[in-house]
Amino acid sequence: MSLTIQASANSSREFEIAPAGNHVAICYAMVDLGHQKTMYRNRDTGVEEEKLQHKAYIGWELCNEPMADGRPFMVSRQLTMSLHEKATMRAILESWRGRPFTDDELTGFDLKNILGKPCMVNVVHNTAKNGKTYANIASVAAIPKGMPVPEQTNSTLLFEFGDMGFDESAFNALPQWMQSKIMESKEYRDMTNDAPVEGPAFDDDIAF
Repeated sequence: MSLTIQASANSSREFEIAPAGNHVAICYAMVDLGHQKTMYRNRDTGVEEEKLQHKAYIGWELCNEPMADGRPFMVSRQLTMSLHEKATMRAILESWRGRPFTDDELTGFDLKNILGKPCMVNVVHNTAKNGKTYANIASVAAIPKGMPVPEQTNSTLLFEFGDMGFDESAFNALPQWMQSKIMESKEYRDMTNDAPVEGPAFDDDIAF
């Protein structure tokens, strides 16, 4: 599961990287990426195997950290959609909310509830083997009581595979790379009668 944001899209153009540290942030993006093929190592056999995991993209803007053009820095994370007790998404949401989920909430939590909500994100920098620097979200936490939060700058970005059918306008509003990712999902392939993604049943994230 990729949890990083690339500092540059290609070798010919440099992009600003979000500064490291703790930042006041607002969630502006929630994108359902559908069930994606992922690889994992079987603990019993040690063999790399394929499985399907339901992924979501969550994006935050850093309220008090503008780029050179005045827009706020943006950071993101892709997570497996699960509220299993060992799932990374559950740990992040509980830290963000400042309390554990109740039994009733665990029966179904709508991720759209976090859109527009403030939080604190801890950004760290890491350098990959290819020499590129990445801004990673190390943790998400609740805003301290009484801390002021600026208004959201970015337009809200929302896409989901819902009961109301495929929202083509919402899909077209997504960046090209995100559209391509969604088109690889089982949901999109089934909808377009493309060859279905093969793989074992969904499995939960491990704890981080």
